[in-house]
Amino acid sequence: ESDLIDATRIHVLDTLISRLTRADIQSTITPDEGRNVPWHINSIRGVETAKHTLIALDGIKDLLKVNEEVVRPKIREMKMRAILMMEEILEVGGYFEAVEKGFFVDNGQYPERNGDGIARQKNGGIGAGSVVSRDPEYFAPVSEHFGYNNIPEGLSSPDEPIGGCTLKDRSKIKYIDELDESDNVNLRISQQLLDKEKGLISPEVEWWGDGWVQLDMTIPDDPDHSEAAALEIAKRMGFTDASVISKTVLHPVEGTYLELKARVPFKIERDSLRLPEKPDLLSEEEITSFVKDHPMRVVAGTVGNDEHSVGIREILDIKHGGIEKFGFKYTYLGTSVSPEKFIDAAVETGAEAILVSTIITHNEVHVSNMKKIAQLAVEKGVRDKVIIISGGTQITNDLAVACGMDAGFGRGTKGIHVASFLVKKKRALSDRIQ
Repeated sequence: ESDLIDATRIHVLDTLISRLTRADIQSTITPDEGRNVPWHINSIRGVETAKHTLIALDGIKDLLKVNEEVVRPKIREMKMRAILMMEEILEVGGYFEAVEKGFFVDNGQYPERNGDGIARQKNGGIGAGSVVSRDPEYFAPVSEHFGYNNIPEGLSSPDEPIGGCTLKDRSKIKYIDELDESDNVNLRISQQLLDKEKGLISPEVEWWGDGWVQLDMTIPDDPDHSEAAALEIAKRMGFTDASVISKTVLHPVEGTYLELKARVPFKIERDSLRLPEKPDLLSEEEITSFVKDHPMRVVAGTVGNDEHSVGIREILDIKHGGIEKFGFKYTYLGTSVSPEKFIDAAVETGAEAILVSTIITHNEVHVSNMKKIAQLAVEKGVRDKVIIISGGTQITNDLAVACGMDAGFGRGTKGIHVASFLVKKKRALSDRIQ
């Protein structure tokens, strides 16, 4: 079976070899081409894998050199083995006789053999008798031709007798439409074109809007029971025509990872969809101008026993388009920051806002930490003087506000979202005071 992740890893290694040598191994093929019609998403993944790997390896030969002392003897040995094998091929009568004797694709290192080479009869098979000798008078009226071509004398170009071939005159190339009347692109998209006119949406895997979805799941059981369970799960979820297309045993005591494809038995009316409102963001120029005239300082960190830092740094740092880009000054408290330290640091630095990152959510610890910070701010008499914002992968604005925060930000949040809110909130507080 085809393992997409394993195929992707091999593509990375192929690209590495291509960068270090002149092998130029093809590595932009789709990871799933061996098991089905390449899925659109996997075509994109194949290209992205090659692109990122090539960028990462750019200039690697300036840093790494091949150890000639190790490689040269191996190259010499390989050439010697190849020459000896070619000599043996001649001894047995030539290439086709060698194929018949199973010389090729043998896993043994020549001259040793495992006896598992692929053997084919030279006078058998679907191509037997199809190779014919070219007639000495054969003439192909084309400008570019591989092999012998008996060109008559007096011609300025081989394609002169036909007034130019398709290699020179592209207007002679005739478009050939789909040959199969029952399976062609026109038939495949006819229903999708009707759905598009009606505003209907279907997912896709292989073809445009084919109604298929891809699923992956891990089941803590042996492969056979896991496959049966996966199909039953898909059935109870309402999918039809479900099939397991790949499964990987993680470990006998861990379970089985499975990939499935299944059909969705319905279509979605596009006009019936309710889209979430996007935040009304201030422009970068407006935020920068306001902060320049009204300097703001914030304190930020990750609360509790939580060592995650990537997300909060992206919200803060100028390199990631964080609030620093707009002129905000910040004091980064680090990770595993206690609720008390957030409030104390805000008081000590004169910060007008506290940014609380919370990723860990087991036992509702994110909820208790947010409530604790809000409570401490009230107890120390600074709640009405400081803006408190929380953020994390499991945070929503409604949850954060319910815990006493001024706002909450979840997945996909960028620095401009936080910066825009801070400016709007400070304006509102200033208007209230006035």
